[in-house]
Amino acid sequence: MTTAYRVSEIWQLADVYYIRRQTKIHGHSVDHRMEFDEDFNEKYHYILLAQGDDPIGTCRVNFEHQDYGKIERVAILEKFQHQGFGRELISAAEDWIEDKGFAKAVITSVDTAVGFYEKLGYTPNYEIKYEDTDFPIVYMAKQFKSIDQREVG
Repeated sequence: MTTAYRVSEIWQLADVYYIRRQTKIHGHSVDHRMEFDEDFNEKYHYILLAQGDDPIGTCRVNFEHQDYGKIERVAILEKFQHQGFGRELISAAEDWIEDKGFAKAVITSVDTAVGFYEKLGYTPNYEIKYEDTDFPIVYMAKQFKSIDQREVG
């Protein structure tokens, strides 16, 4: 059974950084100064997906934008990929974004992951261009149902 934590404990943050080092730095040759660019608990927040004591994946959630929550730095350890954990991680991030009152989530993703996010309801916008990136980046957005449109149960 997996648990999605909204990171609030130092041990959870340690797992987040472990995953990010393994997937972003070692997996993609990203400079660690670029990968770890945030101020903890001020601008960014994290989701940690774990199975018992084993970390599986993480993402950073940015609530600083006025009109949307932004999901960033999505990472699943290689041995857990292609097992549905990415979907579970994104769902947990979307729940948090909705809990904060946003009706839209944005992800800027490497182009190779666009198909995955489209399956989760995200729409790519290729007209938005990103310069000075090491990888091709695609802007993707997903509109949530408004409070009036949600089923009351």
